[in-house]
Amino acid sequence: MARLTNVYHAENINSVKIGRRQLPVIAGDNLMMLMDLNSKGLAIDSTHIKGKELEEFTRKFNLLTPDELRESLEIDSSAFLAVLNQCVQCVGCRRSVERLFYQLTLSGHPTLDPIVLKSSVILSIAEDKMKTPQALGTLLYRHHEVLNNLVESKLRNKTRCVLHSLDAFRSKPFSETWREVWSSMKQRCREELSVIKDTELHEVLENYLKKHKFCQGCRAKIEKAYNILVGETTTKEKGFVAALYANIKKCQPEQHIHVQTKADFIDTLIRRAEPEVNGSYTKQRERHAKTLEIAQEEVLTCVGMIMYERLRRIYVSLREEERACQVLAAVGVHALCRSFDMSVEKKQGISNLELLYNEISRAEKAKEHKREQKKLKKKKKKNEKKNSYRTCDNSIVDDSIDLDEEDVDEHEEEDEEETMSNKTQKEKCIDCSEDINVCPCESEGDVCTKLLDAGYGSDPNANSGTSSTASTPEGSEVSCSDGFCNHDRHGGHETDFVIDKFDSSNNHFENDPFGACGREKNLSLLQMLEDFEEMEDEENCYIPNEVVMEYQCHQEKVNQQRQELRETLKQKFAAMCMKKRVQLGVIDINK
Repeated sequence: MARLTNVYHAENINSVKIGRRQLPVIAGDNLMMLMDLNSKGLAIDSTHIKGKELEEFTRKFNLLTPDELRESLEIDSSAFLAVLNQCVQCVGCRRSVERLFYQLTLSGHPTLDPIVLKSSVILSIAEDKMKTPQALGTLLYRHHEVLNNLVESKLRNKTRCVLHSLDAFRSKPFSETWREVWSSMKQRCREELSVIKDTELHEVLENYLKKHKFCQGCRAKIEKAYNILVGETTTKEKGFVAALYANIKKCQPEQHIHVQTKADFIDTLIRRAEPEVNGSYTKQRERHAKTLEIAQEEVLTCVGMIMYERLRRIYVSLREEERACQVLAAVGVHALCRSFDMSVEKKQGISNLELLYNEISRAEKAKEHKREQKKLKKKKKKNEKKNSYRTCDNSIVDDSIDLDEEDVDEHEEEDEEETMSNKTQKEKCIDCSEDINVCPCESEGDVCTKLLDAGYGSDPNANSGTSSTASTPEGSEVSCSDGFCNHDRHGGHETDFVIDKFDSSNNHFENDPFGACGREKNLSLLQMLEDFEEMEDEENCYIPNEVVMEYQCHQEKVNQQRQELRETLKQKFAAMCMKKRVQLGVIDINK
């Protein structure tokens, strides 16, 4: 804790010389004490810098001219308050620092030397600190660490420090801490603090009697004990204890009393007054004064209350002013250092922040270039896949046509074998539902053979005049290939034989009866590939698993439907050929 070196009355403040690192502190209604920070020091005081730190700061120091250096080390009140509000969270500390800032600006006291507060509300540094880089660098060295340690170490919660919190004096009673402020005072300050005027003591005594509602007899006893203390009554009545007033001297011409500055006696007075000040007096004893000795103790309680309030007020003022000086010095140095760094960066032409920005920009550009290369590589692979898909799609179409021809050839071979075995096996005729061996249609030729040449039914007895009819859709000799016939879906008529159109421009089958792997829209592989290329998200370049699973689940069903469709097409094609022959007169239906 800072030292209290001098005491004086408020009206005599102009006659008191306030030196370096000194500040007046309020000690009473009309009493002032001088706080000395030379023994305590400020948070900005540190040892001289050397080595690399000194070399780096010297380089910055030499970049600025003397005028530029002086200008960079001057900040106005608005800039200072902006830094203060940004760095200090405690509201009480900010208000104390603002008050001290303007107080020192008006008075001009060198309380924060080498920090100077000019009458123009400008915060600067003493001229001698600007002459050498070592002196200035020592002052500005680790300014942010000093400020953070000072501010954060005193925080009790997020918004209040220990000094300005509501429970600042609840955790520890003042009767255990008053010795700190008492030991920081010089003897002259103690003696001046122990002088109590008669009028002040009488006022406190009257309020004390009214508060506790003493009876008339007790009140008279207490007033008599007061008169004996101040010397108005010289008669010593029965029951008076002289030892109780032994450490108090009366000064009747000056009309005041002097309390002895012994620490033990002061401690006794404070412990007497503490229950009364804290409001816990009801737990001590009843408020009666039946004897003069008890009345003397009540008067000593009032004396203790005066000393308690004086010491407590000085204790609070001393701690608050000391902290305000520390915070003001730390924030001021922090603001000056920031102004100095900005001037140096402006003189260099490029700031460290811009260097960091350029470095980050180069890293981002390199990352973007790498990302673009990756995209180009993916696009190249996609184009290769696209070409392969087109080739594969064309090959699939050719293979499907070849497969249909192979299937037809296989069916023709099977039909020939079945035709040969019809002579030994009993099967029913398609037209008349009779046994094929005794069918009346058997005499007309090979019409009643099973499934009629696998769909390639041709009239051996047809003349050249009917050859053009066979080239029409009704008489076409081309069988219904898989995916080319949809007459089963058009009205249900046996004569509605429609060959699906093959789109050569898009290389896909229209009206795909199987729905392109179970999708609602019929798409070819090329169409799916083109839709796939239009996707913006290149990370999802693959066939979804649900599509693959759906295709696998429907594969068996699709194969079964294909087989059933083949059988149906063969039967209906045979019936159509039979009907045409009947219409042409090749077969007489009445036979």
